[in-house]
Amino acid sequence: MYSKPEQLYYGAGLWVYDALAGFRTLGRHRSLTREQVAALEPGLSADHLTGGAVFFDARIHSARFVLENVFEAARNGAIVSNYARAEQTGRGAVTIHDELSGGVFEVRAMKLVDATGP
Repeated sequence: MYSKPEQLYYGAGLWVYDALAGFRTLGRHRSLTREQVAALEPGLSADHLTGGAVFFDARIHSARFVLENVFEAARNGAIVSNYARAEQTGRGAVTIHDELSGGVFEVRAMKLVDATGP
């Protein structure tokens, strides 16, 4: 957050969010000082930063969530590969190394999504 009014505005909103959840969430929000935000997000520009907040929104089984996204992509026409390592070989071309079989193949595509790790 970059001003005291923002801290008040978002702080009030997060308090209401906690209240609507019945305070039975993964955790209540907490406010952060400028220094705490800088420690958590070192790449964030701290110019004019006044503070921040952490809040919890949902609980999810992350591995299952990743698989559901992969399955949905395949249902929508994407070609998916697991246990594969990609190396860019040129414009629009990628060499894929199948880490299970040891096979290697080239892929040419308009779009390629590398979703390494969840």
